[in-house]
Amino acid sequence: MRFGGTDATSFTVVSAIQITVTAPAGPAGAVTTAGGTASGPAYTRVAAPGI
Repeated sequence: MRFGGTDATSFTVVSAIQITVTAPAGPAGAVTTAGGTASGPAYTRVAAPGI
């Protein structure tokens, strides 16, 4: 999975229809997968949890 042309940092398969992805830093943009490209923002960016 790519975000604005940059590969995802990591991902976890949650279920057959959901994944959790760590996106690279930067603004929202197009999301590209093997199935095609979605015009952005096609995802929700949340802040990293505090330590």
